[in-house]
Amino acid sequence: MSVVVLTGAGRGIGREIAVHLAQAGHRLGLTARTEVELEETARLVSEIGADAVAVAADVASPADVDRLCADVERRLGPVTGLVNCAGFYGDCEPFVASDPDLWWRVLETNLRGPMLLQRRLLPGMIAYGEGRVVNLSTRMAFDTEASVPFTAYGVSKGALLRLSALLAAELTGTGVSIFDLSPGLVRTAMSAQMTGSEDWPDEVWLPPSAVAEQVLALLSGGYDVLSGHFVHVRDDLDRLATAVAQDLDRRTIVLTRTGSGDHLGEGRGLTL
Repeated sequence: MSVVVLTGAGRGIGREIAVHLAQAGHRLGLTARTEVELEETARLVSEIGADAVAVAADVASPADVDRLCADVERRLGPVTGLVNCAGFYGDCEPFVASDPDLWWRVLETNLRGPMLLQRRLLPGMIAYGEGRVVNLSTRMAFDTEASVPFTAYGVSKGALLRLSALLAAELTGTGVSIFDLSPGLVRTAMSAQMTGSEDWPDEVWLPPSAVAEQVLALLSGGYDVLSGHFVHVRDDLDRLATAVAQDLDRRTIVLTRTGSGDHLGEGRGLTL
């Protein structure tokens, strides 16, 4: 199995992805800012029997990113998988009342971090002739109503969405694929910041395991035709891949609403 670098591995969705990757036999480079949380994830992965390197790091720091990647490559070998899960909402103040430094920190975590990691690891994937990147996204990347008042978060994810599409086009023929995956609504420390989320019905929430399973599917190599596309965790990847394969030049998938809340075929999600 491949060597996968996973950011935001300290808790929540990131920890669940780490466990699923370990169970699938992948070797892992784990990182998060909070060392004690990262150590707990590393312990869980170790109990499964997976090889893992855990490095506390700030993904917005070029020096930290290089240190992380160099350590993983030295100890585990070439990296052919990257999951950018680290994310930060910032505050939920209206834009004019927001802290500009905090606002910019959101962009540094959600956009600069994935950019630095892809810039560092893509050359090795290209040389190896194979690689897959999964960037955790959200419908806030293109839905204005959903991103209010999290303007920094919406801007950062919108830019990341565009970066993924451009890189996917640039990397055509190299064996490297890039996906944007929305995890939907998962109960995490981040989602708890959303006003009124405590009153939302149980059926809108998804377990973190659903996200982890979708990440595994995208890393498997079976859905590389979706490179450059936004995928929702509720999507039926087989139907979506079939639709995209019929028109490989298409980069935009129509936003549709379904009363059942399903996200099949070309449907885009009603949830984050």
